[in-house]
Formats: sequence, structure tokens, C-alpha cells
Amino acid sequence: MIFVVGKVVIIILQLPFIDQIQALYETVNPTLWWHYFVLFCVIIPGEELFWRGLIQQRLSYLIKPKQAIFVGAILYASAHIYAGNIVLVLAALFGGIIWGSLYVWKRNMVLLISSHLIFDLFLVILFPLS
Repeated sequence: MIFVVGKVVIIILQLPFIDQIQALYETVNPTLWWHYFVLFCVIIPGEELFWRGLIQQRLSYLIKPKQAIFVGAILYASAHIYAGNIVLVLAALFGGIIWGSLYVWKRNMVLLISSHLIFDLFLVILFPLS
């Protein structure tokens, strides 16, 4: 729902991001069966294990957990800069904060991966914003 509200805000404020949202869906939308397999069985679990399970956890040894959430989210978002899509970077930043907070709160990687899987299922497949 937060991303739906974000799109509505973009439309109301007439921000120049609608084309980027469309381009993003054209880039990341799975089209073949193996795209779905890779997305749900490799990419999503891999992202969570790496960004929250390794990077954020290591940051938590150096700085406070709340700071680690934000630093980890910034690093996670920065990895998306190379896609050249500001909407993707902002979505990754916001998602990183949400999943980082969930990780600190529950410390359950299965829950974290499940949350990310359900998010992508809704946003990419069931109810895309494009």
C-alpha cells in the first residue's frame, strides 16, 4: 500500500517519475518461467541473506542497531544506482529500511525472506503499479 500511495503522490505532484516506473517494470518484470524461479528462489533470498543477514548484522557490531538499519539501507539502495532508475533506488532505500527494521525486531531470516517474497509477488506480479 505504501508504494501505491507513493505512486498517487507522484501523480498528484506531477513528478517526472511515471516513465521511470514504467521502464522499471519493463526491465524487471519476469516473462519466462525461469525468471520467476530465479527471482523467488535465488535473488530475493540472496538479497536478504547478504544485505540483512551479513551486512546489517556486521554493521550492528560497529554501530547501534537503528543506525545499522539506515546505513545498511543506504548501502542496499546504492547497489541499485547502476540501474539508472531513481524510483528503483528510492524503493530499495525504503524497502531496506522496512526489511532492516523487521530483521532487528524479529531476528528471523525466514520471516524476512517470506516478507520480501510476498512483497515482490504483490508488486511485480499480482498488482503492478504500471
